[in-house]
Parts: sequence; C-alpha cells; structure tokens
Amino acid sequence: MKSDQPEIFEIKTDPRYIRQSASFAIRDVYDALVEIITNCDDSYHRLYNARKRQKDGGEILISVEQRRNKPSRVTVADKAEGLTRAAMNTKFGTRGKRTSEKGDRGFMARGIKDCAALGPVTVESIVDGKYCKCVLSNVNRLELHHEIPADHNLRKKLGINKNNGTVVTLECNRVPQAATLEKHLSMHYALRDILAEASSTRVRVRMRDGSLKTVQSSKALYSGPPDYNKDFHLDGYPDFPCDLKIWKHDKVLKDTDQRLRESGILVKGARAIYQCSLFRYESDAKHYAGRLVCPQIERFLEKFDTGEEKIFLIDPARQQGLNRDHPFAKKLTEKLDAVLRDLVEKDKAEKNKKAGSIANEEMGKCLSKLAQAADKLWKEAFDDEDELSGSEGGAIDMAQDVGPYILPPRFRIKIGEERELTVYVKESDYSKNRKVRVESSDTRVLQVVKQFDRNEKLRPHLKKDGVYYGSIRIAARSIGSSTITVHTSKAASATATGEVVHGESADIHDFPKGVSLEFERKNYRVHERKTKMLKIFVKKPKRQGSSRVVNVNSNKPDFVEVLGNRNFKPDYAAGQSGEVEVRVEGRKLTDLNRPATVTAKMGTETAKATVTVIEKKNSSGKFDFKLTAESLGPYRARWGELDEKKKSNPNLLKISAVHPSIQQYFGAEEDNFPGQTSPEARAVIAELVAENLCIKILQEEMKQRPGGFKFEGQQPSEVLSKIVDNLQKKVHDFSVKAHKIMTSG
Repeated sequence: MKSDQPEIFEIKTDPRYIRQSASFAIRDVYDALVEIITNCDDSYHRLYNARKRQKDGGEILISVEQRRNKPSRVTVADKAEGLTRAAMNTKFGTRGKRTSEKGDRGFMARGIKDCAALGPVTVESIVDGKYCKCVLSNVNRLELHHEIPADHNLRKKLGINKNNGTVVTLECNRVPQAATLEKHLSMHYALRDILAEASSTRVRVRMRDGSLKTVQSSKALYSGPPDYNKDFHLDGYPDFPCDLKIWKHDKVLKDTDQRLRESGILVKGARAIYQCSLFRYESDAKHYAGRLVCPQIERFLEKFDTGEEKIFLIDPARQQGLNRDHPFAKKLTEKLDAVLRDLVEKDKAEKNKKAGSIANEEMGKCLSKLAQAADKLWKEAFDDEDELSGSEGGAIDMAQDVGPYILPPRFRIKIGEERELTVYVKESDYSKNRKVRVESSDTRVLQVVKQFDRNEKLRPHLKKDGVYYGSIRIAARSIGSSTITVHTSKAASATATGEVVHGESADIHDFPKGVSLEFERKNYRVHERKTKMLKIFVKKPKRQGSSRVVNVNSNKPDFVEVLGNRNFKPDYAAGQSGEVEVRVEGRKLTDLNRPATVTAKMGTETAKATVTVIEKKNSSGKFDFKLTAESLGPYRARWGELDEKKKSNPNLLKISAVHPSIQQYFGAEEDNFPGQTSPEARAVIAELVAENLCIKILQEEMKQRPGGFKFEGQQPSEVLSKIVDNLQKKVHDFSVKAHKIMTSG
C-alpha cells in the first residue's frame, strides 16, 4: 500500500526564465551602465564608512571601443575596494542571494548578472596585490579564473597603478558613440545624485580624441528656492517622513524617454533613486522637476526579506520604479498626483489671467469701438457678405459633400487664351504637409502655367471653416480637349474638363447634357429685408421661332419676391450661351426646411432653385482687440490666439502691455497698468491697431486680387517701396479714425 505522504521537490529555475527576466530588467547599454556605475559608487561609499577614504566617492572612467564585425565594448573602471576570487564567486555565482550591504543602492542581487543579457561581461579586479577575473558569458554561466599576482603589465592594462580597483567590460552590439553616451548619461534620473556637481564621485568618459569629459547632471534643475517645499507623513505611515521639493521652470524640460529625462519628481530613499515620474500629469507638467526623499523607504525592502512585507515595494522588472500594488506606493502616488494637480491648475489659471484682457472699463469701450470701425473697413475692402456667391457656394457644397471640386468643372476656352480655375477641398481631404500636384492629360492642348502659391499649398477659406482653396492658371495651346487633375492628398483629387475651341465657338457656360436652362447654383440664402442677384445661364435656341424670353417666378412671393419685370431677355453676345440676372428680395423669414422655390421658364425648358430667407447677422464683433499682460516675445501686437480647443482666432489682435516699448506708458503690472488711458497710451494703441489691421487687409488683397500686385522685373527695393506706399496710404486713412476714437473715449 502506497504512503499518503507526498514527495517534496525543489522547483528548478530554467535558464530560459532567467534570460527572459534579465532581458526585461536590462534593455540596453544605459540600463547596464546604471547598474555598474552605482556598484562602483557603493564600493567607494563602503570605503568611506570604513574610514579608508576621506571622500564619499571617487573616480569612475568609462571607455567605448567600437569594433567592426564584432560586438563593441564598454568598459567601466574604478579604484575602490576590488573583488577577490571568493567575493566574485559569492556575488556572481548565486542568483537572487543578497550580497549587498546596508546603505548600498543594490538590493535585488541581479545587477551585473542581468547585464549579461546584452552580451558577455568580464570583471577584472586587483585586491591586495592579486589579480582576479571572472566572465559571465551569459545570464546563467560564470567562468571564474584563479588568482595570480598583479604584476606591472596587468596594472597598466587595467589602469590601476596602485592599490585596489575593478574594471567591468561589457560586449554588446548596440553601443552609442562616446559623445552620445556622455550626453544621455547626464540625463539619466537614476544617476542624478552621483553625477551632481556637489558629488564626490566623478564619472568621466574617454572621448574619441582621447580626452576625458566629466559627466554631470544639470545643476539648474534644482537651483534656487523651490516653488513647493513641504514635509509630510502619509496616512498610516507615521514613521516614514517624506520631504518634497518641486521647482518650476520657464521652459518645458527636455525628456528623451522615461529614463533619460529632466522633468519629473525623483523618488529617493536613503541613497538609491527608485523612480522619476510626473505620474498622471506627464503631458501637463513638463516644466516641473522635483525631489521626494523618504530616508526610511528601504525599511520596506528589509521587511520583505524577513517576510514581514508580502508585497515587494520595487517593481521586480525594474521598469516602473515603485510597485504600484504596494499600499505605500499607492498612497505616495495619490499624494504626488494631488500636488501636481494643484500646480497644473494654478498654472492654467495664471495663464488664462495673463492671456485675458487687462483693459479697464474706459479702455475696453475704446477697443470695442475700434473693433467696430475695423469691421466696417474690412467690409468696405472686400464686400464681406455672410453668404457666398452662387457658383462658389455650390463648389464648396460639393467639396464638403462629395470631395475636392474644381470650379468650373467643365469649360471652353479660346485658343491662345488663359483662364483661372479654383479648387475647393475640405480639410480631411487635404494633406497640408504635401505639395498639391496639378496635371494636364494633354499638355499640347492645355498647359498648366501657374500652381497656387510658391509652396504649392492651399489656403484656408475666409468664410467657410474647414475649407481650403487655391487658384491655378491654364493656357490653351491647340484645338482639342484635356482633363486637369488636382491631387490634394494621397487619396483625394478633383478633375475638370476643358475644350479648346476657335474664338467664335467659345461659350460662357458649359451645360450638362440635355440641359439648356440652368441656375448658377441650386440653393441660395438671402438675409431678411435684403436682396440678392441670381444668375441664370441660357442656351441659345436653335430654331428661329422658339421663345427667346425667360420668365421667372417665386412660389412664395410673400417670403421671396422677384423684383421688377419677371420676363428677361438673355444676352448671347458671348456665343451660343447667354445669361440673365434676376434680383430677389427676402421679405420674411422662411422655415429652413421649407424654402421658397424660384422657377425660370423659357418655352418648354424649366430650371429651379431654392431660396431661404435667414435672419440678418450683426456685422460687429468680427474683429477683437485685447490688451493683455502676456509676453508676445519681440512682438508688440500679434494676431491670433489658441483657445482651450487649440483653434486659432485669426481676427483677435493681442496687444502686450508688458512689451518694453509699451509698458513705459502703461505703468506697473501689479497696479493693473494705471497709465493705460493716458494720452500717450491711447496714441500707441491707435497706431498699433491701425498698422496691424492695414497690414492684414493688404495681405488679403494680395491673396484675393493678385493681379494688382505684379512686380515682374523689378528690384526687391522697388517692390518693397511700392508695398510700403500702399500700406502707408491705408494706415493714413484708418489711423485718423483710430486716433479720433481713442481720444474721444
């Protein structure tokens, strides 16, 4: 009868598991160097504690050897305690057994052994005149050599001329150049104290030219009085005092990755740094650097060794610092999140306050009147109606509903002439980082002679958000037809078909097949109590006796009335097609879902278009002028501002009251700029608004009416002189109004 007593076996660890664990802990040469450098510094610290050194630290030298067709070598040398053969066997011969001493940074007994995941690690040491060597050829194999006397040649090879020391050499495939290694090590959070200017340890890298460069962490990160400085105890942990200091920087700090970074709060114990993070605010608090020191934190590690703690405080994979499942780590994270949240919210409030208007009531009224005058000037310059012209509105509708659209989509052109085509595209069909390509299927018939601006980019539409547009010019070279294709992105394009004809055959409109009467667009909108001109294209009847009169009527004359005579005679002077223009008035608001229908008839031909009467919008408020305490760099005033949704407001002019040339008239910021309504300040505001507004108008004129700004063959100074003259005329006219508004209050 078999015994009920079970057999007990010790679970073995397969080398495969060891390799996996090591590869998670040591990902690259930087992880390996952190382990080796901290071991060197710990060795100097033990000598200092034993009163064998006067300084708590020493020299550490890093060398890089790049080799062709072989793994590169990184060597780290110190002149500290050294390792005997017995010590090597103890430290490297058993995985997981604690060999570090109290006060050492190392705790997990895996450091250099895990480095072998990258490649062979050779440890050479001189102790009391004897040379000792071992090789970790992989993560679970130790080659231990016998001790021999350390003669002159061995000391010269290792660079240990006297006393003791250790040289660790790692062979691996991906090793950066020495300069890159020095730069990145200076940013590694785990080495920040070792590499600090005040540290007694000096880590140096041998550069390619043989010179030695000291690696130092940035002393500016923690300089000056901290913006947050408090001691605290976490609930439930009265014996674990924490000291937290945080410094705020003017600029976003440089971070390469989670290890090589300047931002973040270091979490430090007695000597070791376990983590550097901004926790939940990695994207919002990049201009903060801090230090949290809890000298008793290693007690959790000691308690885990004795079995008092069931959860290890450090992430076993050494990837995220503290183990988030540990109760102390959870509470510490909650505390730091709360502190960072308060700092970030305070920053946002200060930024909004600075970006907001600081104008007093009197100045606010003046700026409001200036904005109304600017609206009026803009409207006079561009006849800026709320509604788009018929053909352009239809093209934009097509671009938004179907895809990129060229206006006109079909056209005829006389041989030898040129004409412009306009392409419209919605934002999702436009790749702003790519050049817009324009092609002609037959360049012998139609040739593209101009493609948008010099960067071949489209520009935002002035009246339709999310729509871009641009013009191209084509030239008719010979009789025939050709297709013009505009590629606005990898997947989106628009086409237009052009026919080159003799002069007498050219028409002003190309009708769809079977159509001889057509409105310029299908849908119109008109403001209440306002009028709008509707254009109708008419094909000339072929038969002599056919009707030559277009009759136009509205099915809801109480809402949309056709003004004047309702019978129109087309003008066919351009060729085989003509046009009529019909003016309608919006009498009363229509239901948006039930617009009026305007019908045009000529004989048996009929064309229809809908007209919706909408409420007239208040034209004021297009421009906004804001006086702020925000610095605009070299600019005294600047257009545009990013709101919370990061959308630009191109018609907002911000005027910086803290610019040196302005603040002398406005007075101190802490007193809310008491001189802002002085005669000098008012004059400055009037001039800034006039200048910036007129520059904006001139820029828009050059975009919309480029024909009036042709400077072929002229010198740059001549071009500049003409532009400045044009600008000064505009400024002269508007500045008179601006000064009058500012002085009248």
